[in-house]
Amino acid sequence: MNFERFPNLMCDIGPIASRYSIIQYVPNPIADERINIGVIAFNNNVVRIRFIKNSQRVRHFGMEEIDFLKDFAHRMENGAKEWLIFPADKPDEVPN
Repeated sequence: MNFERFPNLMCDIGPIASRYSIIQYVPNPIADERINIGVIAFNNNVVRIRFIKNSQRVRHFGMEEIDFLKDFAHRMENGAKEWLIFPADKPDEVPN
């Protein structure tokens, strides 16, 4: 990953990502066509989540309204601030 293109994935000690996952939208599981809509990068100390800004492109790809994806992106970004990324995460647990 070229971190110069993604300055928000940098922290004051350099690139933060030791692991990452691509977040994809699959509007029709039978067709199995997908579009990348975000990335989550993390290590033991920090989590960063970024989603694409051009939601119109995603809407055209899926041929449906994508308010649910915008809500998902908002929840994920807020959850990352508290290390609560997955539904089973609890605020009082230390991530591994």
